[in-house]
Amino acid sequence: MIKGSLEVHQPLLRVQAMLAEFSKAERRVANAILTDQESTIRDSVTDLAERANVGETTVIRFCRKVGYRGYQDFKLALAQDLVDVQGKTESVLGPVHLNDTPDLINQKLTQAISGVIQDTASLLDLSEVAKAAELLLGAERIIAVGVGHSGVSVRDVGYRFLRLGLPITMETDSHLMAMRLSVASTSDVVFAISASGSTRDVVDAVTLAKAKGGGVICLTSHAHSPLARLADCILLTTVRESPFEGGSFATKIAQMYVIDLVATVVATREPQSILASVQTTAKAVVDKLY
Repeated sequence: MIKGSLEVHQPLLRVQAMLAEFSKAERRVANAILTDQESTIRDSVTDLAERANVGETTVIRFCRKVGYRGYQDFKLALAQDLVDVQGKTESVLGPVHLNDTPDLINQKLTQAISGVIQDTASLLDLSEVAKAAELLLGAERIIAVGVGHSGVSVRDVGYRFLRLGLPITMETDSHLMAMRLSVASTSDVVFAISASGSTRDVVDAVTLAKAKGGGVICLTSHAHSPLARLADCILLTTVRESPFEGGSFATKIAQMYVIDLVATVVATREPQSILASVQTTAKAVVDKLY
């Protein structure tokens, strides 16, 4: 870390103080950050690199030069700075303010969730949804992968596709994920979920499967992320989180909406076999309910 009077949680002051020390490319990164701080805390490393017209490695080198371990570490400090210095509680609580009543919180969250679904529906390329359905129906085995909060959505994929009779397996442990995808075949299809599209465990594991020649579907909020670059089919949601919003309910709702949309399109392609699977799986658990 840089030594001096500037504290670790003052990234903007650090950037401004070091402007003369940056290379030409690094200065473009600094200007992009200082010009639009709100976008920066929601940008992936690829997004910021594109805004600054530099390579991703330049962004990472810039963050380390300023004194942080990497881009995510810098973003977390920047988000904290916005809360501490500018009092932007929405960086933590989304649209909700500390003095909001329960009724107002209810209204705001309902509106936000409705907006997320509508925005995601508008953003989705339906040809990509159709392509995803074809890949899934043609797969000998579907391997759904994701970690952290996206790992919860992986369970949703597994449950939904199992009911449809699709050959689905799920991995949310990074070690098992890497091992599973390292032995994937050309007839396997990976369904990878990462809101940022930059989760190292997921990207590294999917890279192993991609080398085997299998299909890759990704569900992400960043179209130009490392995960999206590996995908044959990209399913986009609109939610971009700050570091304090990681695993937000809005992200979860957007992911669930896309998962349900893809599953429904799959069901319309082979209605007879899908209906038979739904009936069979329903009967398998009928005795589990009173």
